[in-house]
Amino acid sequence: MPLLSTGLIIAGAYADKVRRTLFAQLKDKIKNNEITPQEVARAAGELNRIIYEALVYKLKIDKGDVVRIRINYEVEDGKIKWDYSSLTIEAFRREPDEKVEEIVKESIKEILEKEKEEKTIEEKGEEKREELEEEKVEEEQEKEKEEEKEAPLTTPQPPGEWTSNIAEAVILGELPYGGYVLALRDTNGDSLGLVVAEERAGATVLDAIVISGDNAYRAYTKTEIPLSRIGEDPNIVLEELKKVTPTVISKDEARKIIEERLKELT
Repeated sequence: MPLLSTGLIIAGAYADKVRRTLFAQLKDKIKNNEITPQEVARAAGELNRIIYEALVYKLKIDKGDVVRIRINYEVEDGKIKWDYSSLTIEAFRREPDEKVEEIVKESIKEILEKEKEEKTIEEKGEEKREELEEEKVEEEQEKEKEEEKEAPLTTPQPPGEWTSNIAEAVILGELPYGGYVLALRDTNGDSLGLVVAEERAGATVLDAIVISGDNAYRAYTKTEIPLSRIGEDPNIVLEELKKVTPTVISKDEARKIIEERLKELT
């Protein structure tokens, strides 16, 4: 049974290390079509959610603390199955091993129970689940509309012009619940803002914040481009943003939103 080990790394980098290590170990199977890149990404995300729960909410590990993660897994019928009974997280901080082991087991139990509940909901009807997701998106859109009403500036801008200084999009990291945070940069490599790409109700949602010169903008749109494609080619989001008519917001508000979204990174 293969072993995935991150080695000694800072806690803030564990998610990327898990993902890169798993892809490296399975590159031959991917090449031989024994397993898809999407399945490898899915399995890495599943494991990272459990690790995130243990490190952040249970152990209160800081991003600068050192951890080492090990777990066995197997590949069967094109699927990756984690042996959660073998999962070990070494946290190099003054915490008793007994406490770490107990918290890891508790996190595994909570995540698996939650997934079991979600699976039960799916079995009751995919249509009902999509309706609930649509309602959630609509609620968030309504909330954003209310926030925009309270903003000091709400002047719409022509599509395309607000993205004219953006030269590239670079992935900064993944969100604990799935999705990417991408930095938007100009030709000099200076940051102009960011865009968050998440999957909601079967569609990919882009939420972009741009600060250019004396102006700041926010744009929110849906696209049929899958998250996996964005992970392979981040610059693809630039063409989508050019189609959007953004809203002018204050630079202070833009900086606040950027700071909050960066805190969500795994």
